[in-house]
Amino acid sequence: MASTRERNGRFTGLYRDAQGKQRSAGTFASEREALRAAGHAEAVANPPKTIEVDPARKRGKATVAAYAPRWIDGQLLEKTSRETYGRTADQIIRHLGAMAREDVGPDDICLMCLPGATAVEPIGRLI
Repeated sequence: MASTRERNGRFTGLYRDAQGKQRSAGTFASEREALRAAGHAEAVANPPKTIEVDPARKRGKATVAAYAPRWIDGQLLEKTSRETYGRTADQIIRHLGAMAREDVGPDDICLMCLPGATAVEPIGRLI
């Protein structure tokens, strides 16, 4: 965290680098300028760490897009059936692929199958 130190009526902006060593961001006439420069120098010296996100998982759960192809590969199917399942899975993935598999509910299926339907309509009125 950036800080300042006063010396002879002037202010030195201080920050810590990535190794934890205290560094100077320069000397300024006001404390506000010194603190601002130190904050900027600290942000440059310690860029945010990027976290690699696994697109196949959402909140630790497998997504529909990751699960569907594995499920099809695990089934004993004829070639034409496998192709049909693959096309169907592509349609499902297009609509629900980003959702966690456990979070998919009946309303999501209705919205996928019946374009223009809303989740609040009773099922009897949709069919």
